[in-house]
Amino acid sequence: MRRTLLSLAALAAVATPALAQVVESEPNNTPAFATPLGSFTGADAVIATGFITPGDIAMDLPGDVDFYSFTIDFEAHFFATLFGLGDPDADGQLALLDGVSILAADDNSGLDNFPALQLTLSPGTYFLAVTGANDLGFPGGTSFPDGREPDQTPHTEDFAYKLMVGFSVVPAPSAAALLGLGGLAAARRRRR
Repeated sequence: MRRTLLSLAALAAVATPALAQVVESEPNNTPAFATPLGSFTGADAVIATGFITPGDIAMDLPGDVDFYSFTIDFEAHFFATLFGLGDPDADGQLALLDGVSILAADDNSGLDNFPALQLTLSPGTYFLAVTGANDLGFPGGTSFPDGREPDQTPHTEDFAYKLMVGFSVVPAPSAAALLGLGGLAAARRRRR
């Protein structure tokens, strides 16, 4: 996972002259009201800043869930990681959805027990959900992020965060083959 974070940081430093910054805007507790991260056509990265607020157990109000949306028009290596700000006891979760189902979810494989995701995505529109601990029903992580723990009590996490999201282009098979042929030609030339 450390390699993922370093790759994401390198991508952010090299691929983007000025890293895009987004601030979450409420209400964004459902995919329908997701804060847009943007539409991406190639390698890129973006940082979002937001807050997760606790639910109210006495009034049975769910905890905060922040949804973000993004669209990619290429096959991409996708990276996302969440960083808590200021509270060492904060505990967040991260889920990637395609609008219908959870494609990936994580609880604490990133830095300081915060979540991080890494996978390859096809072109399309996706949603990221940032939420408080135990909202996704780990182990397993298949509960839809709704601000409630598996027993339906509201999550009580309260923290500020930064969400870093990055994309790199998956090379086409023909490009990889050409690169390999170029390497063979160079090796053969050296032997002569």
